[in-house]
Amino acid sequence: MEQQQQQHEKRVDPQTLPVPEILPVLPLHGFVFFPGMGFPLQVASPSSKQLIDDALLADRIIALVSHRKESASGDQPVEEGDLYRIGVVGYIHKLTKTEEEYYQVLVSGIRKIQISEMIQTEPYLRAKVDEVPMEIKEDQKIDALILNIRTQFHNLVKLTQLPQEMVATINSLSNHFHAAYMVISQLNLKVDEEQEMLEIRDLETLLHKTARELNKRVETAQISQKLQESFKKDMDEKQREFFLRQQLNAIRKELGEG
Repeated sequence: MEQQQQQHEKRVDPQTLPVPEILPVLPLHGFVFFPGMGFPLQVASPSSKQLIDDALLADRIIALVSHRKESASGDQPVEEGDLYRIGVVGYIHKLTKTEEEYYQVLVSGIRKIQISEMIQTEPYLRAKVDEVPMEIKEDQKIDALILNIRTQFHNLVKLTQLPQEMVATINSLSNHFHAAYMVISQLNLKVDEEQEMLEIRDLETLLHKTARELNKRVETAQISQKLQESFKKDMDEKQREFFLRQQLNAIRKELGEG
């Protein structure tokens, strides 16, 4: 069975899969999943684990939609109004079960979708969805915005603890939506702010807002670095004064000056 799943995985390109009209909905707490991203999710509630089990037996495609509340509370039922309407289609690549009976689910975000109608709440949510197009257009303004974003992101990496490999990742992304989303995910925005960015449909508007938020983050990092350098300089001067006083006291003792 595992070998068959591995062979199936090698043959499937999630980007080529059509978006089903009805999808099981996995609520996300505390973050927003963007198209073009991929990482493991920890699934703990019985209903969400059943959703994953059923999806693995079907087409492995689910809807990932952020919850308006940032923290989960047990396995409480999710009301329709608790979720944002815009989310992403996710493809399940791999499932690992931990000793604590959690599911570690490796998922990649494929496309953007909008929930049009919730049709099931038990044992988990299912909804009718519509794909939200991400239209790519090329012109000088778009090229200039992308260049600015990549340059400023490089500056941000140099100023912060972000991995250097992130620069190569951003530069390698040919899909401008994916590049913007990757940058947005690294800016420490609040969930509602990230959701607002996800809901932007026009590429140029998205790039403008991404560049603006990125520039603000770079400016903050630059100010922080200057403050750190100032603190370090003050500490160095105080340490130097302390050592000079210690040396002076030692010399006075040698000379018998009390």
